[in-house]
Amino acid sequence: MKNFVAIDTEYVSCHRTNGNSFFHPRAEMKKKDLKNVKYRDGKRKSLRRIIQVAAVKMDLDGNELESVSHYVRLDSEWTFQEDARDAQVANISKETLRTQGVPWIDAYEKILGLFDDRTECMVAHNYLGADLDVLEIECELRGLKWPYGKETSKWRCTREMYKEKGHPGSSKLEDCYRFLVQDEGRAEDVHDALEDARMAGKIYAKLRPKGTQMLLTGQDGEETSRKRQREESDLLI
Repeated sequence: MKNFVAIDTEYVSCHRTNGNSFFHPRAEMKKKDLKNVKYRDGKRKSLRRIIQVAAVKMDLDGNELESVSHYVRLDSEWTFQEDARDAQVANISKETLRTQGVPWIDAYEKILGLFDDRTECMVAHNYLGADLDVLEIECELRGLKWPYGKETSKWRCTREMYKEKGHPGSSKLEDCYRFLVQDEGRAEDVHDALEDARMAGKIYAKLRPKGTQMLLTGQDGEETSRKRQREESDLLI
């Protein structure tokens, strides 16, 4: 059965427990390409770190097949302020991470395990603006690679697809969901990674082009092609 995998992350701004600055893991990238680096030398005192990640595998009609959701335990040298705005939005405590969190490598392997040879793409809402950066950072801190970078055509951003369709109103996740799916109850559960991933998946199922016309998103998140040959249908239809 052809499918796709929707993903979402919750993250907070973290700092070293000893208060020292550090060399950003992606400082070699150009400053304009990396919102997380404020200083040209790559040195800074805080870094956005994932504290919850979830992925939902769905068929092309948006029916859920499998799901994975994990709180992610921070390494011992990292911490965050629970009263900070991003921590309050995520509503996840240090105690929750300590008692229920798993190492990043465990969550990473479980999520990638959802993908198979019938998976057409990975889906997220505001992928370039949020999730991609933190996913790549978590991987690079451990010598891993996130396989769905912006240089590939393996991902879809539901926020950009919604805007491309010219739908009215806000392109926030909950607003897109209410407009397309019309389920008020589910849209109240934003900022839980699993529920947000489910909403992104439902949105994608509504927006997904049918037939051989598939929205490909490439460098810098801009539309690169709308045309696919029929022989590629096993991958992208």
